[in-house]
Amino acid sequence: MQEALLAYHNRYSASLDRSEKEGTGRIFFKLANTFAPKKTANLHSLYHYFRVLDDAVDEADTVLPVKKIILSEKSGLDRGEFTTLQEEYLRGAFLEHPQAKRSILTQHLSAIMDIFITDLNIRYYQEPLNTSQLRFRNIRSLWPLVATFSLGWGNRNPRLTPNFSKLLSAWGTYDNIRDLEEDLNYGLILISQEDIKKFELKFTDRQQLPIDQLQHYYDSQRIYTSMDLMKNASAIFNIGLPFWMAAVGYMYFQTRPLKLSKPLMIRDTTTFQVPLDAINQNREFNALLYQ
Repeated sequence: MQEALLAYHNRYSASLDRSEKEGTGRIFFKLANTFAPKKTANLHSLYHYFRVLDDAVDEADTVLPVKKIILSEKSGLDRGEFTTLQEEYLRGAFLEHPQAKRSILTQHLSAIMDIFITDLNIRYYQEPLNTSQLRFRNIRSLWPLVATFSLGWGNRNPRLTPNFSKLLSAWGTYDNIRDLEEDLNYGLILISQEDIKKFELKFTDRQQLPIDQLQHYYDSQRIYTSMDLMKNASAIFNIGLPFWMAAVGYMYFQTRPLKLSKPLMIRDTTTFQVPLDAINQNREFNALLYQ
């Protein structure tokens, strides 16, 4: 299983390294090196570890092997027995904290793994979430990430306020519609059941995406998402983050509407792809749900 994870690591690392040198990611890590240089290497490794897992969850051709990997990595975290890759990427981040903070960090990282499992289930069963479930998924996927970096660089466990929850929900929606074509091409439907019905979206394996309907959906979502991001961006200053980190976050959220100002461009050759093992569901996968 570790060999499979290392294969995913090698597959996604090059593109990840490029993304960290561009845009807001470049600014974030440059400021991190300025304000907390001794902690940046460990947090960078942690970020790298989870981004590789995230890409595997979203893009792997088959779901079951990735789910086995995620469950194994989560089990290692929960038991305090690091896997091979966790030894390499996570141990430094853990050792710089006292035991009480390590326990909090474990909870946040384990919560991220739970969202990976949620997304794998969506890909496997092809059953989208309803509106409230998708909102919860968006908040749950991003809050542990914010808290982890706050603990790492600022040694603070932040507070999840109502306004920041709204910001996280909008941030999650932004990520979902920004990656719409890519996610659907891998069979990941991060669109609510209600919106699928409202915009008459139909996703059939190996069939072209419904471009016109998706354009209407995107145009609707980008307006509300842009408003929510700008309206709630200041909430990031009230959750206990180090000021420099909150300032970078505020700048990020204020500039996202510019990214959404461009129309949705979907290639007419892009198809909806159900993962290979989702076509023939089996008992082994179902058993994994309850481990």
